[in-house]
Amino acid sequence: APCASHPHRRVPQPEATPTPLVMAASSMCLVPSGLDEAPLSPQEELLICDSSEDHSGLPRPLATLDFEDRREERRRSGLLKWQLEKGVPDVGGPGWRSRAGHILKNQTYYAVNPKENLWDNPAHSGPKTWKEWHGPKMRSDAPLMARLDRLDADQEEWETKKNYVNAVRMQTLDRFYHQKVENQQKEMASQWAPHRRARKEVHQSFDCFMRELDSMPIKELKKVLTPKVLSGDRDAIRMITKRVQVEDTWKAAWKQMERDRRDDTRACHEQRQAYNHMLMELAGQPPRRRNPDHTLPNNCTPRLEELSKPVGPRHSGASGGVTQLVDYSGLIHVDHKHALEARFPGRGHAMSTEFAARASESARPGWPPPPPP
Repeated sequence: APCASHPHRRVPQPEATPTPLVMAASSMCLVPSGLDEAPLSPQEELLICDSSEDHSGLPRPLATLDFEDRREERRRSGLLKWQLEKGVPDVGGPGWRSRAGHILKNQTYYAVNPKENLWDNPAHSGPKTWKEWHGPKMRSDAPLMARLDRLDADQEEWETKKNYVNAVRMQTLDRFYHQKVENQQKEMASQWAPHRRARKEVHQSFDCFMRELDSMPIKELKKVLTPKVLSGDRDAIRMITKRVQVEDTWKAAWKQMERDRRDDTRACHEQRQAYNHMLMELAGQPPRRRNPDHTLPNNCTPRLEELSKPVGPRHSGASGGVTQLVDYSGLIHVDHKHALEARFPGRGHAMSTEFAARASESARPGWPPPPPP
């Protein structure tokens, strides 16, 4: 190179010292037998230009990411045409071999990616495998295409989820707005009656004849709720109430017998205790000291006290009386009060409520039994 002060003179340059990598490359053969040099693909150039500086200290050009997307060709023709690979790159190709043909077992030879088999590692491949599989795969940028396909699939799934969430949100907002408008209209109206929806809209088990009496029109109810049918329904309630009253009476009698037996046992124990005290006094022994004001402490919680209280008949806690038992399920006067109100406007609901109250009075345990409803 010419000198700055004396252009006609040249400055001697120091000789470049070969690095260990260059020395190793001089004694190794980079290309296996049967393979020639060939132009490098974009992926190979990216692998080779991984470092920003070379051995001479000069900056090296950075690898570009503007690769040719061959997926359009795959979309048009259905496949990517390939041919046997004739060249080998410095990085990413088969393992380095010595002049004698022995493979160099360096770090690349033992490096294995997660979930990758050794036969799929280019460092372990031979000439035929490289020509027919690893070489064409690297030249067509198959790993990059697979990553782009995964990115496109993830983006498509994300767009689908986003559209679904937006659609559901719009439906929810629309439903809330209609509810708001409906409530405002109900507030402004002087009187309104709710619409009776069919029970089969809730579950298919209600899609039968007896489940839809409340939503039937008056014309059809007159054909179904005849005086004979209503009379038989009331007779069924009377018979069920009589059976429930007999069962509760026997249960109450059994409870009373248990209380009487407990009282007799306590009286017998008190009599024995008094007799033992009398014998102790006659024998001159000091009597046992007793504190009549002594009471046991109550450590029970309110819930335990509630559970310890005696329970009455099984229908005593029901809000609707004895007709709320499962024995009365399906009867017209119990489960279809709205149908009775539609059949007898102004008095159908009151008639069924009063009959249920009389049935609850007739189900009280005792002897003689109360009159039937």
